[in-house]
Amino acid sequence: GNVVNPAVGTSFDSLDEAYQFYNLYSWEVGFGIRYSKSWLNVERVKCMQEIVCGCAVRFLIFLSVSKKHEYYAIET
Repeated sequence: GNVVNPAVGTSFDSLDEAYQFYNLYSWEVGFGIRYSKSWLNVERVKCMQEIVCGCAVRFLIFLSVSKKHEYYAIET
């Protein structure tokens, strides 16, 4: 099948949707992923999430949360 490559600016409706997208992509190209660091804003709400390959050697994606609670890929 066709592999959809990640791109900066891709938006997701939830963190779970973003994780599932990158999980599918990672398995298609030969590795697994896991959650890594996350950041909270001043209201103690998660505002960024890092997803890395399973061995934590390769940085995969940095997600930022918009005011509409959508997740955006800001670095790949």
